[in-house]
Formats: sequence, C-alpha cells, structure tokens
Amino acid sequence: MKKLSNVFEDVKVRPLGIIVMGGPKSGKSTWVSNYIKSVRIKKFENLSIDVFKSTEERSLVLEQTISEGKDFIYEGISLKLDRIESFIDKLKTNGYRIKVVLIENTAAKNMFNSDIKKIYDKNDQLLEQIKDKVDIKKIIVG
Repeated sequence: MKKLSNVFEDVKVRPLGIIVMGGPKSGKSTWVSNYIKSVRIKKFENLSIDVFKSTEERSLVLEQTISEGKDFIYEGISLKLDRIESFIDKLKTNGYRIKVVLIENTAAKNMFNSDIKKIYDKNDQLLEQIKDKVDIKKIIVG
C-alpha cells in the first residue's frame, strides 16, 4: 500500500477538501484516521459520519468549515451524482482544491449481497462521471 502521506503530494495547497468514498466495511474510517495522523503539516476537520451524532450536525459543521476555508475530510459510503456535482461546484466556488479517494476492499465487497455490491459499482460509475472535475485516487485493499 502506498505511504499515506504520499497519496496527495500537494497537500500544502489551501484550502483542501478530501472526499472519501467506499462501500460498507471498505476501510474508509481507518484510512481517514491514518491519513490525518500521517499528514502533520496540516490540520484537517474530520467530517466522518462516525464523529457526529446526526447528519444535521455534520451538515452544519461542514457549512462552517467551508465558510472559514478550513481543510477537511468528508467520508461517506456513496453520493448521488447530482449531490456530489453540486458539492464540488460549491467547493470550487469557495476556492477549494478537491480530492476524491475511493477505497475499495475486495474482500468486503465479496462478502456482501448483490445490493451492497451495487454500491461499489455505483461509486466506480460516479468517479467516471466526475473525473474531469477533481483529482481522484482509487485505493484497493483486501
């Protein structure tokens, strides 16, 4: 696996929004935690759903983070195309560089039923549609 601090070599550019996607049990939260620890030159707001009591609370913190121009990592299982496109547009309007990380865990993907496997396929399709708008890194584990 790549050294975490080298996944995005230009992290000194401000502000930076990193969107982490992946299916259930793919290792998103672990990657976010390890990445934040490995990149000591920046302070990232961790906007992982695991950190908040509700999606409303996370949305409020996200809005405040963007308005203050802070760097952040936003983690989610999957985003719909219209939501991620509007999210990307909003970030670009606010001067953000945007990175998308897709964590794909082949072992986890294979242990789920077909409905969950569709999430993984959907994420691949989504990345194909936004690849010209953002920097994308796909990390395969398992």
